Amino acid sequence: MNCRLYERISFCLSVMTIVNITLAEDRWGSISDYRDVRGMHYQDNSIWAATSGGLVKLDLNGLKFDKYTMEDGMGGTGIYSMVADTIGGLWLAFENGTIQKFQIGQGVTHEVLGFDFESGINRVNQMDISSKGLFLATNRGIARIVYTEEFDRWVWFEEYTLLGEFPTNQPVNTLKVEGDYIWAGTDIGVARGDLNTPSPLDWENFTIDNGLRSNEIKDIDNFEDQILVVTSSGISSWMNGDWQLFSTIADAKSLVVIGDSLRAIRSQGVYTRKGDQWEINIPLRNHVRSVVWDDDGKVWVGMKFDKIAAYRGGIATAVDTGFTE
Repeated sequence: MNCRLYERISFCLSVMTIVNITLAEDRWGSISDYRDVRGMHYQDNSIWAATSGGLVKLDLNGLKFDKYTMEDGMGGTGIYSMVADTIGGLWLAFENGTIQKFQIGQGVTHEVLGFDFESGINRVNQMDISSKGLFLATNRGIARIVYTEEFDRWVWFEEYTLLGEFPTNQPVNTLKVEGDYIWAGTDIGVARGDLNTPSPLDWENFTIDNGLRSNEIKDIDNFEDQILVVTSSGISSWMNGDWQLFSTIADAKSLVVIGDSLRAIRSQGVYTRKGDQWEINIPLRNHVRSVVWDDDGKVWVGMKFDKIAAYRGGIATAVDTGFTE
């Protein structure tokens, strides 16, 4: 671990906070803290980070930071969740309920119409995007946003608050859209919705009674044509219409798929799946939330900031010798 580099990056994020405070003395504005990193995306030798203080770009050529604020068209300050589409767009869910698309190289191009927290949604935990729309895992189910080509707008389409036999308004921690199905992870199991059926969709529920390792779901992803579900007691896989044991590791927080490689963010660092084993890529960093790899195979991690728990936040890096392009 390059400690000096980590210290420099954390310091830069802190300085950005101080600058904002200084500006706020002269005029009304937001006082932002960028050290709490909630998501990252790598593109063209730059890291884009969704933070508690807004959107930040880290140019790896010289480690230069650029921050984007409401003066740049941002719809808010703190960002709950970020997901990248396939054409260089970053979808941002802000703490104030604004959903925007930020096109890398252009700026904000779209803002979702008809979506606000007056509907009862007050948190977006995760997002996923496919040809069927933008899907939001929220505090009361799943929201779906669709594109209208005629007007070049993304608009509110519908909300799914009853996921099969689960209680109405069940919070969704994570979701994954694969083909014609939405997979939703909650604290009481998994719900799968068929997007080919009329709203509110046909849903099927899965719990430990159906073979899940636990009902507490942390993350869902697709790897080698199988749905992987990270639970508090291990990882389960859905193959050929049945749940199977994939891994017994109970400390995994989320999965990252890079080509044909599967990575797991765990309490002790970032690991790579090698056969039936997990090999550590980098040493322990405090509360890793997200991870990306640059073109040189270097690992970059975004971390949580919390004064009480002594989580320092920021972005750190280390060489990942096990990664090949």
